[in-house]
Amino acid sequence: MSEDQTANRPDMTAGAGAEIDDQGPQAATSGAGLEDHTDFQQVREDLVRAEAQAEENRDQYLRIAAELDNLRKRSAREVERARLYGLEAFAKELLGVVDSVEMGLVAAEQAGVESLTEGNRATLKLALDMLKKFNISVVDPLGETFDPQHHEAMAVVPAADAPPDSVVQVVQKGYLLHDRLLRPARVMVAKGE
Repeated sequence: MSEDQTANRPDMTAGAGAEIDDQGPQAATSGAGLEDHTDFQQVREDLVRAEAQAEENRDQYLRIAAELDNLRKRSAREVERARLYGLEAFAKELLGVVDSVEMGLVAAEQAGVESLTEGNRATLKLALDMLKKFNISVVDPLGETFDPQHHEAMAVVPAADAPPDSVVQVVQKGYLLHDRLLRPARVMVAKGE
């Protein structure tokens, strides 16, 4: 080929190079699109994981808040119970004093010593008033139907003039602190027929 022909002829190597160069940016753009797509997928997966973690954290927060509320309520009930029944041991100890005074009254009445009887009555009244002040009440079930929740049967005795299962004698009175039994009344119960 002559020089003129070669000059007019398109350069195949340049064209081939240009085509490669043309494909290069397209290929680079396509590669960037893949990277962008991969990054988008990664962000989407991260978002899904973050949303799942947020939901788990929310559920955990709600459970902890409910447990805390239950603990607060339970603590308030226990404080109220402690306030109501905190004197239980004291009250049980005091019952022995009341019993002794009652027995002294019975003995003094039999001996006929009036001044001792009056003194013991005053002491007993003082002790019972103090018990009442602290919401301690006497369980004195004479004539009532036997109740195993509040009475302790010491013996079952024949009693013609009393209905069966009724209390015919109180050996020792019982006591309640509010609605809690401190000590059952010890009683004799009429025998059923």
